[in-house]
Amino acid sequence: MDFASMSDTVYGAVVIGGGPAGAVAGATLARAGHSVVICEQAVFPRFRIGESLLPAGNAVLQAIGAWEKVEGAGFVRKVGADFESADGRAEVVTVFGKGLNPAAAYTYQVERSRFDQLLLEHAEACGAEVLQPVRVVNTRAISDGWSVTLSNGRVLKTHYVVDASGRKAFLGRQEKVARVSLPYPPKIAVYGHFRGVQRAPGERGGHIIITRWRNGWFWNIPIDETRTSVGLVTPSAEFRELGGDPEAFFRTVAEAVPTLVARMRGAERLGPLHVTSDYTYAHTHFAGPRYFLAGDAACFIDPIFSSGVCLALKSGHEAGIALAAALKKGAPPLSTKVQKAYTQRFQHRVHVMRGLIDTFYDRCGIEVFLSPSSRCQIFEAINTIVGGRTELNWALRWRYALFRTIVRLQRRFPIVPRLPDEALGHSVAPPVAAAPLGGQRIVAGGPEVG
Repeated sequence: MDFASMSDTVYGAVVIGGGPAGAVAGATLARAGHSVVICEQAVFPRFRIGESLLPAGNAVLQAIGAWEKVEGAGFVRKVGADFESADGRAEVVTVFGKGLNPAAAYTYQVERSRFDQLLLEHAEACGAEVLQPVRVVNTRAISDGWSVTLSNGRVLKTHYVVDASGRKAFLGRQEKVARVSLPYPPKIAVYGHFRGVQRAPGERGGHIIITRWRNGWFWNIPIDETRTSVGLVTPSAEFRELGGDPEAFFRTVAEAVPTLVARMRGAERLGPLHVTSDYTYAHTHFAGPRYFLAGDAACFIDPIFSSGVCLALKSGHEAGIALAAALKKGAPPLSTKVQKAYTQRFQHRVHVMRGLIDTFYDRCGIEVFLSPSSRCQIFEAINTIVGGRTELNWALRWRYALFRTIVRLQRRFPIVPRLPDEALGHSVAPPVAAAPLGGQRIVAGGPEVG
């Protein structure tokens, strides 16, 4: 079967998923004058976690013409990030504008329901067709493209597919794309929105706060003037050892972290607690002759440095650019060179962020991370990478390598002061089952992290 014998519309591309990666891919293709349809199974607005953007993603929003809309949406301005030990004795305050070759001086903390809707509506305004709510149930390779079957019975014909389906990884699963073995234990995240969480005055009140405790960490993200997203991430084994009840677990661990106790004194939870588990994975490659895997559909490692949305924006944009170029040439299969280049760029970004992730979870690594030094501008370089800049020039590359060397040496010699156990929070015993916080329910298998 070939397209020449078909009378129905043939799209340049079908995008599976209308989150940040899908919306950016759709907008990029539509702005280039190509037909594209975005298939999203949820009705927007809908709850999502991963509310903290990185400055390195601003350039993509500017490139697709959405930055002014983001600037005018009233989101919380984010000029930096705070990292602290559980008792507050060790603390790092990063300010993006003071980094070494920073990508940008600020970005935003966003309520994802509003942010994602803004991007999807922008893609539609650019000319992308949006089908919502509808689910892609099958993709079948045919001559010169794909046949895509939707849950409403409609069948779309397209030259290319962009899988931006998030952790569902629809196309990766259907095409049986292999996954790599990652050296990380399964993790669980328990999170929700709260009103009345205390903040620092001034611009610093818009920072994300990452609090390291013994076996995991908490995030605090201000998403508007009164509401804060608070989440706990820990190995799933720790969760099971402490009873396996999300409500009691969140309460028990939060009470063992002095800085969090002080910050959340008098806070009220809004809505349910959500639970997401076992979300670390990566495919071996992110592209094929007629498809790209974008955002979390390609891989997801850990939410600690808020890189998920930034990687989604960049990969969606690059997929859109590559497909626009291919469509301009008559929609041939993507060359091996194009496929490898896309995968390698994406994997490089993930590799750079993994270096920080590994440092944060390592006991000696967190000791070095929370003892910043401006000698040789190491702190400024790490500050820039924390802001999402993963395209490392020589000035960043050798300083990042030196930082990681110091972490390795810290395992043998106390280059920086050791953190005592009590700095990372009180001991935690299996909790007694507690009443739901604020009388709210738990939502298991919740929205995607990142």
